Amino acid sequence: MEGIELLVFILDRGKGNALIKLGAKQGISFSLLIHGEGTASSETLTLLGLEKTEKDVVLLSVQKSRADMMLDMLADEMKLNDDGVGIAFTMPFSALAGQFTSYELFAGTADSGRQKKARAGKNRRKTDE
Repeated sequence: MEGIELLVFILDRGKGNALIKLGAKQGISFSLLIHGEGTASSETLTLLGLEKTEKDVVLLSVQKSRADMMLDMLADEMKLNDDGVGIAFTMPFSALAGQFTSYELFAGTADSGRQKKARAGKNRRKTDE
């Protein structure tokens, strides 16, 4: 089975939906738009030539064999080669999923170790009473 890569784009707020539409035209069926806000000081922003701190973070999933081609094509369409427009990179889906199966992650049924310990502690207290 071929691996899955995540294309990660960080763009100025409001540009994420356009990227998702471009991806959909290329057959990308999973996308996630997250609103983020940077924490850099205004001095740092000025030094880097950046203005806005509100960002759209877009995750797109593609087959590993298409990742580089899709990253290049979408970055060109979004003009990410221009200074200060945004950044894009890829990462293996497994780096995000970690110990969970993809089903657990997307279905929202993944149970973190912290949640399991908290439930175990509650059960222990009930039996101690």
